[in-house]
Amino acid sequence: MGNLITSDYSSNTIFVHSGVSSTISASFGGPGINPRDLSIDVSGNLIVADVGNQKIYFMAGISSSINSSFSGVTTSPMGIALDLSGNLLESSAQTGFLDMIYIHSGISATISSSFSCAWDPRGLTVTATGNLVSADSNAKIIYVHSGITGTFSSSFAAPNTDFIGGLTLDDGSVNLIMCAYVADIIYIQVGITGTVSTSFSGPASTVWGATMSAAGGC
Repeated sequence: MGNLITSDYSSNTIFVHSGVSSTISASFGGPGINPRDLSIDVSGNLIVADVGNQKIYFMAGISSSINSSFSGVTTSPMGIALDLSGNLLESSAQTGFLDMIYIHSGISATISSSFSCAWDPRGLTVTATGNLVSADSNAKIIYVHSGITGTFSSSFAAPNTDFIGGLTLDDGSVNLIMCAYVADIIYIQVGITGTVSTSFSGPASTVWGATMSAAGGC
């Protein structure tokens, strides 16, 4: 069973949950000063987008040790995820780039392509079938894309019209997990829909990023 990992940007802390629950089994300081979205590579190393230091960090396992880092495409890297080919996806909160998603060449600073989509795609995750899911924090809408493109196959409103940051998928990539950073609530959905199965408070005060330590979304 995988463990949910979340970031809290106000306290600059990464939290490891016990399964998908409010119970915290471990925590450590973020690699920068303002961690946002999270992902996990195929080797189980945590990836952290830090908007304060304007970098994307690659950790040694799930720990505070940094393997490497590079600057985000813009000065405000926000959402990150890996596609099924292992390419890093990145969204930005910088003015002028809010509607863009960038596809890196593997896990590197090199950009292979980009596309525009929703107005403010903050959180990103990819389903087991290779479809991007993005959270438009401004419009408070979750979009399911057709593959890794700017075309949407479906969409639904965020729970309680909350501002949504990070997204991930639980074990088996079945149920969407969303972090509402203003309300400090973690929502677990019924599948990839607008129906809430359960929810619980974030571990500190401003939960933002989310990923799973094992099988599940990135």
